[in-house]
Amino acid sequence: MENLHISGLQYDIIWESPEQNLQYLEEILLSSLSSSDIMILPEMFTTGFTMNAQNYAETMDGPVVKWLSKMAKLHNCHMAGTLAIKINNSSETYANRLIWSMPDGQIKWYDKHHLFSVGGEHKIYTPGNNHLTITVKGWRIRPFICYDIRFPTWTRNTKPYYDVSIFIANWPSKRAHHWKTLLTARAIENQSYVVGINRIGVDGRNILYQGDSMIIDPQGQTVINAGKSSKIISHSMSYDSIQNWREVFPVLEDQKP
Repeated sequence: MENLHISGLQYDIIWESPEQNLQYLEEILLSSLSSSDIMILPEMFTTGFTMNAQNYAETMDGPVVKWLSKMAKLHNCHMAGTLAIKINNSSETYANRLIWSMPDGQIKWYDKHHLFSVGGEHKIYTPGNNHLTITVKGWRIRPFICYDIRFPTWTRNTKPYYDVSIFIANWPSKRAHHWKTLLTARAIENQSYVVGINRIGVDGRNILYQGDSMIIDPQGQTVINAGKSSKIISHSMSYDSIQNWREVFPVLEDQKP
């Protein structure tokens, strides 16, 4: 199977300013995006982790969704990020939705399953109840959103196995150790690559984010860590590394239903 080239962009999201963030992203992607199969953006990549859904949520034919589709076609790659979406075009029901835009114009989505009650997310957004699995170049990829990472039953790798899990987040600096530890644990227990894309900077609620966007291999080894700066991280993933490790150490085959 061909290698899979995944990239992720870590940056300082301008608080509740979709137009400015999109302008910045267009410039960065135009100047820095290599020939990636997939480009991942952080959680709520045009606003930051806002609870102000009434003012910033859009429908599935809204400007940010169209922008993702446009960028996917322009760069001939899959693009993914989350934003506040009005469910069924309602102005009263919202989801923190990951939009997955394909180069051929198709759009898939995943609604965040575990809502961050400490931050009041459960009061504003409605949880989703379905996984999303995308196939790219024969690789099976399953995306999750931020708080989902704390719940291994939801992220468990069951047949047909996924090969890459993606966690996109606005994960604060004060729990950076948890972020790095949980990403590593999810890779080890699921024998898959893990991609975690976070933001940096300070948001409108004065919460600090230090980044640490990471790509981790199926044995839990960190392939790349973006550190605390604005950066695109990229890695060409080898399917042999997954297949060989699962054959040598077949943990997934021993798990109980």
